[in-house]
Amino acid sequence: MAVWMAIPTGCATIVSHLPSVIAAVTDGIMVIDAIESFIDRYFKRNLDAEKEALVRTALSKTRTALNVALRTSQGAEKLDQAQID
Repeated sequence: MAVWMAIPTGCATIVSHLPSVIAAVTDGIMVIDAIESFIDRYFKRNLDAEKEALVRTALSKTRTALNVALRTSQGAEKLDQAQID
């Protein structure tokens, strides 16, 4: 809790970082797309249903988390101080 008290968390501070957050999350989604493309080819050559299921589950969870982060940051970017108060 003390850490959060030391970090300025005003609306302007948060909003100023949102474009960077959105860009980073978008980059992360593109990385997941590239990994998914790779595993499609990999598991066609190296059949292992158990490992493929494990990898696809992990990618799905990661994609879901990144989509939540992207939608949240895009929504927050549209808010102004009056709406937050």
